[in-house]
Amino acid sequence: MKKLFTLLVILFSIWLLTSCGGAAPAVEEPAAEEPMEEPAAEEPAAEEPMEEEPSQNPPENAAPLYVLEESVWESNIINVCWENPTPDNQADRAFIQTAIERTWEQVSLLDFVGWEECQPESNGIRIQLSDESPHTKGLGTNIDGVPNGMVLNPTFENWGCVNENFEQAPCTFPYNNYAREDLIRITAVHEFGHALGFAHEQNREDTPSWCDTPQGENGTLPIGGWDLDSVMNYCNPNWIGDGTLSEMDVEGVQMVYGEKIVEKEHKKHDAQH
Repeated sequence: MKKLFTLLVILFSIWLLTSCGGAAPAVEEPAAEEPMEEPAAEEPAAEEPMEEEPSQNPPENAAPLYVLEESVWESNIINVCWENPTPDNQADRAFIQTAIERTWEQVSLLDFVGWEECQPESNGIRIQLSDESPHTKGLGTNIDGVPNGMVLNPTFENWGCVNENFEQAPCTFPYNNYAREDLIRITAVHEFGHALGFAHEQNREDTPSWCDTPQGENGTLPIGGWDLDSVMNYCNPNWIGDGTLSEMDVEGVQMVYGEKIVEKEHKKHDAQH
């Protein structure tokens, strides 16, 4: 009996030692977590400079964009034509058309039609393909039927890139991780934003002071809060949004040109089946 008691004491001692060893990390956890509490304590200080960026805390349900009201197209069906289509630029023209269909047109009631060679009487958006700075000659309906009303660059052989001395130079792709197709798509989406009547986002009066790059014609109606991520904003940390509409870009174009409710109902119908 005495031996049995001794054996039980020994086993109990071993169990205590084992339990303390396994519990050691739990005892040390508070010490390990202490550094994690410091960022939380510093959050107010870190957020102070962010107060100047309305895009960080946009109003609920806000839509962005800076629209020139008088230039909004009355019809959502907008004709598009090419001033200088050739077999050599056919692939680039198809690529541009797809980029617009997958952005502005896909999320709204806009319907860009035509995409054929311009005729002398052609109205709508007339696109000239040229190796120069992409631009429009006005906002929205101000370029309706204007020859070369929009200029897009499909080659970037003489414009668009800079060398180590920050001088214009022929582009060699990939350029800053962009392929030639990326530059075509990004600039096309941006310029079509102008063609829809949207001015540069950084031209708005509520633009924060650190974003001091106004350019081009101003709008008359700022819709919602300032949007850093807009494809119309030169201060976007991703070059004009990498040609991808921000959530607020989508809300803005839907506010002006309507939302594709039919597609939503179609998705809802599919989900039920």
